[in-house]
Amino acid sequence: MKRIIGVALIILISSILFALPVALSFETWNSKAITGSAASVGVSVGILPSLEVQGAFLTELTPRIGNRIGAVGTLTFGLVNPHYYKDPDRAPLYYNALLGVGYLGGWNGAEGKPFGEIFVRLTPLSLGASYYRTRERAFGIGVGFDHYTHTWSFIVNMFAFDRYL
Repeated sequence: MKRIIGVALIILISSILFALPVALSFETWNSKAITGSAASVGVSVGILPSLEVQGAFLTELTPRIGNRIGAVGTLTFGLVNPHYYKDPDRAPLYYNALLGVGYLGGWNGAEGKPFGEIFVRLTPLSLGASYYRTRERAFGIGVGFDHYTHTWSFIVNMFAFDRYL
């Protein structure tokens, strides 16, 4: 009985997942919590036409690769246009602007302590969508609150690439 329920859940979850637009994402990061340039690799899933969930693993690139490692989770809203339409023949606009709310956190290996930041980010230039199978995002800017040090910081995402499956 447990196997039947497990198989049924796997089938249900995979059918829901593959009915939604899913993308592999690469993104650059810069923030006071990270202190250097970083990059993240993860997955974006459009759970509603105007709402997307992103999850990614993050690693610091400078001054030492892997000094800080962690994860990023973001809820992203399409401001100009939906991310996708339920009708597969209807194409969304190629341009969009995005507003994201999320959390960036992980472990600082050099100092031996955690870091974490709650942020709000605006990406004014997003070109592409799941209909076009690719999306490029540029000039994401935002503010973050580091709850460990109780400080505010400026967040910059120079570019991001999404490739839809």
